[in-house]
Amino acid sequence: MSRAVFALLLMFAATAACGQTGSDPIPWQTDPQRAVQMAQAANLPLMVYMLPPDRERNRDAEKIENRQERALRDPAVLKLVPKFIPLRLSRGVYRERVREFGFTEASGYEIRFVSPDGQVLGTMSPGDIGEAASIVFRMEAAYDAHVKRLYAQQVKPKLDDKAASPEDLKAALKLVSRFNMTMADQSVAALLDRERLDAGVRGTIYETLAGLATKNAIAKLLERARANDTAAIKALEKTTPVGAELLLPELKADAEPFDYLVYRIVTKVCNVKYVKPEKFFQEGDARRKAEEVARVAEAVKAAAEKWKAEHE
Repeated sequence: MSRAVFALLLMFAATAACGQTGSDPIPWQTDPQRAVQMAQAANLPLMVYMLPPDRERNRDAEKIENRQERALRDPAVLKLVPKFIPLRLSRGVYRERVREFGFTEASGYEIRFVSPDGQVLGTMSPGDIGEAASIVFRMEAAYDAHVKRLYAQQVKPKLDDKAASPEDLKAALKLVSRFNMTMADQSVAALLDRERLDAGVRGTIYETLAGLATKNAIAKLLERARANDTAAIKALEKTTPVGAELLLPELKADAEPFDYLVYRIVTKVCNVKYVKPEKFFQEGDARRKAEEVARVAEAVKAAAEKWKAEHE
């Protein structure tokens, strides 16, 4: 993200904080034009919550609104809010923006998820918004749809273009990393097979694959690491515990020679203690080697589970 965009988002965030009412944990925007600018600057989808005009807000409507507000405050919902630009509007005030965000002139207590370029990614009825689990499901689906559109429109064309400039490739790889586009792993890995590849782009590719930590990404890095590619080895050492877990099938106690490179990488990534020197596997007996591999595998799996719980 450029400094200009970051500064713009900071300004918008400050404005949102100043304009936020009560103790609402969601930083709702109330100016549609500004919200769209934020979405475009951050490349994030909008979460537009449309309320009916005050004249339509009777006792039954208040019950719906109260139920929705409770659901929207659920921790599972709030965890996903940073993936969107939240915008709350009254149909009575912004009648001209109703159709722009996919609503009808009768909409009220509804949500539309909209891409920065105006594509509706998902909808929620008043009943859906009253259940936190339903909101979470729809938010995840809308965000996933947004990421897939970004990949199809802004990333894949650049990755597939053999004439793409280093700057274009780096921009595409930046989006892959930022939005964790696991569907891009094979296309990113394939870049390494090009005859002519900018050194800076190559380094970014390694970093991107290590961050994706998919089966294809880890396999490509290991292929390069086994070919004594120092940059690939360093990238593997920076992968996630989930990526390290994918290397465990390569860690075989009875292998001749023992793959100490994999052993060293997984123990480093997962901060496994009491690491054995390479000499141990060259001279140690089979039982002790098997016990050590089992110990490390258990530690790596535990680290991967912990990482998933904290990040997914």
